[in-house]
Amino acid sequence: MELVNIKFIESILSAITASGLENSIKIIVTGSSSEYGQISPDELPIKESLNPKPINIYGATKLAQTKKALL
Repeated sequence: MELVNIKFIESILSAITASGLENSIKIIVTGSSSEYGQISPDELPIKESLNPKPINIYGATKLAQTKKALL
């Protein structure tokens, strides 16, 4: 079920490219703290510079979604 995260962003980006609007439209992709996995107290607060290390399929697919959106 979590693979919908990856297919969703692929579909959205493909539609934007096909429409020719890639230079005139912005999208917002919401991330998840699950992308970062287990966080130790010394890593708080979580910063975007923290190396992601998801520990479950949801976190892994959200991280994949984020990476595709940043391309």
